[in-house]
Amino acid sequence: MKRIALLLSACAFSVSAALAQDGTKTIEYPAAGSFAVGIEASPILDFVGNMFNGNPDNASASRWAKGDYTLHGRYFLTDNTAVRLHLRFNPEDNKTVTRKFVKDDAATVLNPLSNDKVEDKQVAWKNDWRIAAGYQMFRGSGRLRGFYGGDVYYRYEKETKSYYYGNIMNSFNATPTTTTNFQTGAVGTPTDRTLNEYGGGKHSLGLIGFTGAEYYFISNACIGFEVGLVLQGSIATRGKSISEKMVGAEHVTMEEETAPSNALFHFGTNAGKRDLKDPSGKGGLAGTGYGNFYIMFHF
Repeated sequence: MKRIALLLSACAFSVSAALAQDGTKTIEYPAAGSFAVGIEASPILDFVGNMFNGNPDNASASRWAKGDYTLHGRYFLTDNTAVRLHLRFNPEDNKTVTRKFVKDDAATVLNPLSNDKVEDKQVAWKNDWRIAAGYQMFRGSGRLRGFYGGDVYYRYEKETKSYYYGNIMNSFNATPTTTTNFQTGAVGTPTDRTLNEYGGGKHSLGLIGFTGAEYYFISNACIGFEVGLVLQGSIATRGKSISEKMVGAEHVTMEEETAPSNALFHFGTNAGKRDLKDPSGKGGLAGTGYGNFYIMFHF
């Protein structure tokens, strides 16, 4: 505890000294030709909050998942105008493997008392990419500067699932007695089994008006806050499903077209940061900038 207290005291002293030193000279602000990189401040706020209340996972996780990573950048065309670009992707959601162990049918035929197991597996791939480009204008000449502007936004989502079964379906075992249904989690004896599910691609396009403010606590570094108003719609393409079954002694695969997900139209503030489903609660479209608080560094 003493070490932690000393560490916090040292950090606080260093920050105070830096601010005091910087206050004795003119603060430098980004000008025409400057570029910047930014990060969302939520992980920093979480870390500070965790230190003071002992909670390993503070409330910002309920606003958006920590698996959402956004790359931010902007370039100043003049001293008070800039173009900006945002790219977001979800590495934690990219691939998910689910395994279930079930009774080995072949071993049970040879020995009814066998406890041998085989593995059923579901491999899910999810792509979720979002990109936005916009124009930003600034007002003010001191440490506190306001801004406003607009973004054009595009998002692409697609999910694919593949299934692998330990008990093979063939003429000797036309209806495997133990097969996992990954949708329900139950084990049953199906006459046909899904092998692949190819979801349709979902395309979302939107226009975003945003506003906010930034405070330059040292030269060329600021903390800011941003909110936005969104006009956005999405459409999806059809998918397909491939399954297997036995027809007499012949093993056949069947392909079936699946319906696309529902189209969406949304107009409102950035209600959520995670999904683009219904506009209520956690759904809706977040501002493609920084959501809530962010930190920018200019060079």
